[in-house]
Parts: sequence; C-alpha cells; structure tokens
Amino acid sequence: SLALREAALEHRGIACLPTYLVAADISKGHLRVVVPQYRAAIVHTLYAMYYRSKYENPLIRSFIDFLANEFGDTPPWERDALAASGMPYAKEYPRELYSLASA
Repeated sequence: SLALREAALEHRGIACLPTYLVAADISKGHLRVVVPQYRAAIVHTLYAMYYRSKYENPLIRSFIDFLANEFGDTPPWERDALAASGMPYAKEYPRELYSLASA
C-alpha cells in the first residue's frame, strides 16, 4: 500500500488504497477520490476479542464501548477525507476508495 500511495502522489496513476492510509493526503488535496461508487472486494474490519468469563470486567466493556463509539460506522479519518473530497459520508461508501494524485 505504501508503494502505491507514493506512486499516486508522484502522479503515476490511479490506486485503490485504504482510507486510513490516504485520509491526510485527501484532506490536504494531494490525492482525490475519482471513483466513489467503487466498492473494493477486500474490507478491513476491526474486531475486539476478549476472554469471556462469568465475571464481566467493566474495564474491558468500557474499552469496547469506547471503540464502537469512536469508530462507529464511519471512522474519524474517513469522515475527514470524505468531507475534504466533497462527498457526504455514510455507511454505503466503501472503506477503500480509488484515489488519484491531483495536479
């Protein structure tokens, strides 16, 4: 992904990159979304896994609730990138977007 990002930044074409990797570049105008309706076949999902016991640990529950609240359906870096590109953010947008280095 880093090599593709560098190539896109050097105006060498289009790349399908995860938004967490290119959100700052999109926000700064170095990259732009060119195919927003495209849905990548690979989706990265964050899982919170923990050992279950009959005694629930409130710290673990609190941390999982924090993660769910912080990331929600659209993670913060994705909200910023989509807002900078002029697109509204919503669940139906893919987690990976086509981006192209702008002139």
